[in-house]
Formats: sequence, C-alpha cells, structure tokens
Amino acid sequence: MQVSRDVISAEDWASESSFSERGRIGRFDTLKRLVKTNGKATFTELLEDITADKITVYSACKKFVDTMRKDGLKPSVVYVHRSRLPELFESVLGEENFRRTIFNRLVPRGDNYVTTKKAIPTWEQVRHMLKISTPQYRALIATLATNGWRIMEALTRKMSDLEIQPQGYARIKLHARETKTREFR
Repeated sequence: MQVSRDVISAEDWASESSFSERGRIGRFDTLKRLVKTNGKATFTELLEDITADKITVYSACKKFVDTMRKDGLKPSVVYVHRSRLPELFESVLGEENFRRTIFNRLVPRGDNYVTTKKAIPTWEQVRHMLKISTPQYRALIATLATNGWRIMEALTRKMSDLEIQPQGYARIKLHARETKTREFR
C-alpha cells in the first residue's frame, strides 16, 4: 500500500485543536484501544503492518470493534469509537487507501442505543424528597411533576412570571418564545 503524501500523523489527528479537550481525550482513547486490541505497542507499529500488507485496515478495525463488544462495552460506546475510525484512517493513510463503503460492509455498525434507564422515583421516594426539601424545592418538584415542564423551563421562572389571582392562587406565565417547542402553554 502506498501512503498518500496528504496525510497527518495519528498524534496530530488525536490532538486536533478544533476539538474540545473531551473530544481529544476520546480520540486518544480510541487510538490506545485500537493499538492494544491489535497487539501492538504503538500506532506506528500497527500502521507499519497495514502499509506492509501484513494485515488490512479493515481487519484491524473489525478486531477492535468485535473485542469491545465481546468485553461488554455498551453499544453506544462501541458506536462512538467505531465512528472515529474512518476519519482516523483517511487522515493517516489517505482517502485513496480507505473506503467507507468497504468499512461499513466489513465492520458493521451494530446497535446504537442507551442500555441504562433513568431511575423513576417511587411514590415513597417522592414523599421522602418532599419531606426533606425546602419550600423552594417543593415548589420546583410540584411544578415539574404536575405541569409537564422541561427542567430549564421551570428553573428559569422569576417572581415576575407569577400572576397572583384574587382567589388566592397564582398563575405562572410561560411565553411561547421561552419554550423549546415555541408553543404557548
């Protein structure tokens, strides 16, 4: 395989300044896992085997993804690491040496879903939360629980949003422009 002249090193790819610090950490993690899965000490060693046609880029990627699945990583984690591979290899080998269509066929995406559910409190837990919370937090819990508001809609309310009624209750104004769906409620 002839490596293109228009490439960058894997370290340059991972430390790309246009990404956030968290994005760069994720890229370095992908590199580290890819190297370890394929039994190499450095990415340079892996790249040398690929360019010497000892292994194919697709078999290295497949082994990487299959190992993560076998190790029990969540489907969403496997999906994120897999999604970084095409850009990595296009950057270090050149676009003419990496085909996304072949990659998608030989290294299938698999499931991409969140495997954990958010805990929904029981009525007993809600009662306990209400007992230990301040009046302000009780009002917030009541607002969120009874009106179907999004968290930020409830948290951004001000005293000026309250319309005190002569009958002794208050109405909360929530303008359409302040909501995610832009609907008056």
